Amino acid sequence: MNSFGMLMVVVWTDRDDDVRLISVSRSLKSGGAMKREYDFSRGKRGAVLPTRGKTRITIYLDDEIVQRFKTESERTGKGYQTLINEALALSKQEPPLTASQVRKIVREELEGI
Repeated sequence: MNSFGMLMVVVWTDRDDDVRLISVSRSLKSGGAMKREYDFSRGKRGAVLPTRGKTRITIYLDDEIVQRFKTESERTGKGYQTLINEALALSKQEPPLTASQVRKIVREELEGI
């Protein structure tokens, strides 16, 4: 709030060790002043509208992996998160190796030494 008790909306961004002011405006009053305090004890975190078929998660990936997908994203025009999702979807399509397949691969590799 400013010194006159009015709520001000300020939009800004950090740019190269500097603050760039995007806009400043007074909030529109619809029915009076804001309450001094609000009760968020029953509030829920996350998106207000659920998305169908997708789940938002936080995941830590190696920097090299993210950079590889971002580079591919620039080349293809697809989002890097979409590319990661596609790669994960492809990995679930391949059936896992059985124990006998692993033994066969190891034998073939050892014969070549």
